[in-house]
Amino acid sequence: MKKILLSVGLVMTCLTAYAATTVRFDPATVALGESTQLVFETDRPLSAEPDLSGLIGHFAVAGHQESSETIQINGRRRSKHLLSYTVFPRHAGTLSTGDLTINGETIEPAILTVEEAGSPAGLPIVFRAITNTQTAYPEQAVLWTAQLVYATSLLDAKIMPPIVENARVLQLDADKTYQALSNNQPVRVFERTYVVIPEKSGTMVIPGVEVYGAVPANNTMSAADLFDQGMLFNGLLGGQKDIRLESNAISIRVLPKPTDWKGWWLPANAVSLTVDDSFPDVIRAGDSLTRVLTLTADGVTGEQLPTLTYAGRDGLKVYPSPEKRETKQTEDGFIQGIETVSFVLVPTKSGTITIPEMRLSWFNVQTQQREEAIVPEKVLTVEAGAEGEVVPPVVTPKTYSADETSRRQQAKESPSVAVQEDVKTDTDKSVMLHLYWVVGLGCLALGGGLILGFFLSRKRRSKSYYSPDLKVSRAKKRKKPLPDLYPF
Repeated sequence: MKKILLSVGLVMTCLTAYAATTVRFDPATVALGESTQLVFETDRPLSAEPDLSGLIGHFAVAGHQESSETIQINGRRRSKHLLSYTVFPRHAGTLSTGDLTINGETIEPAILTVEEAGSPAGLPIVFRAITNTQTAYPEQAVLWTAQLVYATSLLDAKIMPPIVENARVLQLDADKTYQALSNNQPVRVFERTYVVIPEKSGTMVIPGVEVYGAVPANNTMSAADLFDQGMLFNGLLGGQKDIRLESNAISIRVLPKPTDWKGWWLPANAVSLTVDDSFPDVIRAGDSLTRVLTLTADGVTGEQLPTLTYAGRDGLKVYPSPEKRETKQTEDGFIQGIETVSFVLVPTKSGTITIPEMRLSWFNVQTQQREEAIVPEKVLTVEAGAEGEVVPPVVTPKTYSADETSRRQQAKESPSVAVQEDVKTDTDKSVMLHLYWVVGLGCLALGGGLILGFFLSRKRRSKSYYSPDLKVSRAKKRKKPLPDLYPF
């Protein structure tokens, strides 16, 4: 009896050992920002994936993979099933998975040690967000820059764009990469800048964004790394490890617009309004003159600029062209909106004509004061044209007969018919009538000839077909007759 109980105990112990599911971190110690593998190991195929919702507060889960392998222990085969998740710790300290359930059993928690990035064993990468201001106004452009500072090769870095509520986000075209010194050590700096434009007053929060990439496993930087844009083979030959970093969140206080503001709202750092109108010394009525206005505003996009207009007045016609807008990035990393409009001015009478001034109000976000960009008025002395002053033509209505009125009405209804003002003579009408007769008779003769030739051709073909002299032709055709598929 004792032998039986001992045998059963040994069997149960073996089954428990083989059926147990374990979980571990590989590696068990990482720096903040580095990835690690959360590995589930079991001897049975997994019936369902584990519930990792309890880890979201401490880890970011990037993906998973599953594999199986068979090993031999003392001549016995054993199957091993692995389910591995790539996870990134969100903060430093000692982190635990807590109680997890898989295959219907509760697993003992795994422990992970996360060191600060600034420690000797930490990650030699700093990822942060900076802005050019802490306060702004609605529609004022705020520059938000994601900055990566790293002292090792950085492979396949991917920065997520910021998502901001109640704001428009635009990415600037050019990224910046340059070298610098940090604690007397060479580092590389990568910057990507976005323009964040708040749409209403209040507190605007720009949340932290993530960057994913990979670094060499040895965390060292050779002299050649300074020139390889972080992509040399040395990082790959020595192995690599995935990283995930999250930038800091930034709050911007958006101030309300002045209560007494009227007109177009243009918050900017600087605004200039220039004109190019090189007019000749002598201006005559009817001459066309070109005046080009250029509006330049620092700190706004081209789409935020108002449309420049000139109103016509007595003695002066104004014909504007469509405006051209663009947004440029200045050398100091800021943005600049530019609008260009051309106006064609036509004086219609002689004398003194004044081109009115143009005023544009804008809000200086640095001094928090209203300012104006002004193009002063310009006085022109216009001489009479070669044929006198240019005045709008006076149209004298003409009287037409009833037939002529009907003909002109039909011409208006049909765009392809042009109204002819000239009157045809009797001689022209006689020539046209004879021409019509000649053309008509020629068409009749041609049609009659075609019809006559057709009937003569049918008559000759009919006699040759039924002629009894065609014996040779019939003798050659001794094939089996085809069925009458076309009885007509």
